[in-house]
Amino acid sequence: MRIRLEARELPGISWSPGPEYPGGHPNIHGVQRRNKPGEPLWVVRGDAESAVLYRAAT
Repeated sequence: MRIRLEARELPGISWSPGPEYPGGHPNIHGVQRRNKPGEPLWVVRGDAESAVLYRAAT
């Protein structure tokens, strides 16, 4: 089985500083495996027009 993950209307490349994130951060979206935050499976910029990920389910 294959899983298809689609993203549209992404929020943009950065967000403004606020109480929880005082410095602001680049806006990137991605998918990671459980318990492996340092090993992203897929990353896309927040200003992309759209994004699609295909992943085999095992």
